Amino acid sequence: MPDQHLIRGFKQRATRKSALPRQRSCYRYGVSTNQQSENGRIVDSLWMFTAAVLAAGPFALPLLWRNPRFSRKTKIWVSLAVLVLTAALVLVSGGLLSGMVDTFQEARRIQEYQGYAQ
Repeated sequence: MPDQHLIRGFKQRATRKSALPRQRSCYRYGVSTNQQSENGRIVDSLWMFTAAVLAAGPFALPLLWRNPRFSRKTKIWVSLAVLVLTAALVLVSGGLLSGMVDTFQEARRIQEYQGYAQ
């Protein structure tokens, strides 16, 4: 026969987990976190989208498209701007890489001419 103490402890833990979540509060601003989430989630903030674009480029566009705060017209224009910016950065990076390769090839030729390369 199971121990009554174990059964009672199991029932108490089960009721605690099924209870409603506690109301947490933000001590700095004096509002509950549930109220903050109703006003707007941090994922939907403009600052979060800007940071995501700077960090991940066009991979941040789903954050924009799932954000209800922006109109469809704004989403299209911002998406085009991010894609154009990404294309420009790719082209500039390709040009810089090509210039670096040319510089290293020239340095190698100079070393070969002077007899340093092996």
